[in-house]
Amino acid sequence: MLCEKCSKNEAIIHLVCINESEKEGIWLCHKCAKEMTTKDISDITNEDLKLNVDSLLDKFLELVDNTKKENILKCSSCGLKFEDFEKKEILGCENCYLNFRKKLIPKIKKIHFSKIHKGKIPKSKIKKVTFENSLKSLNESLEEAILKEEYENAAIIRDKINEIISDIKREEK
Repeated sequence: MLCEKCSKNEAIIHLVCINESEKEGIWLCHKCAKEMTTKDISDITNEDLKLNVDSLLDKFLELVDNTKKENILKCSSCGLKFEDFEKKEILGCENCYLNFRKKLIPKIKKIHFSKIHKGKIPKSKIKKVTFENSLKSLNESLEEAILKEEYENAAIIRDKINEIISDIKREEK
């Protein structure tokens, strides 16, 4: 296992912080652990440990807080944080769907039992949505055929995709 701080050296020290109901730990290499203390780890005595625990925990909690701040998922357009969406269950803009896609798809599947929209579509958008859904489905089939090395089937699917694209271009004119 690699050190969680530098990701270079082998982790040999597991620093664990236990707060009321949470237990958080970090694996450190000798070098990173040494940087967090004033003495060499091998030279630490019980007395030294008692004196340095507070500074170690402060640095560890600071490191954990910084990691949490960096991992906050936020919409690039409206600035909505995913945690705010989870509280309000309302997205801020259409780009939220793209920015939160990986976390939204399981939630949508859970609510609607599918990730595909099955509701009403405005009459003015039926052709476009139908084309888009067909393309999406065919592209997934194409990727699957390629992975299975079914190249003849993949060529047929590719031709269907090209046919739909040409139909879309004809409709736009």
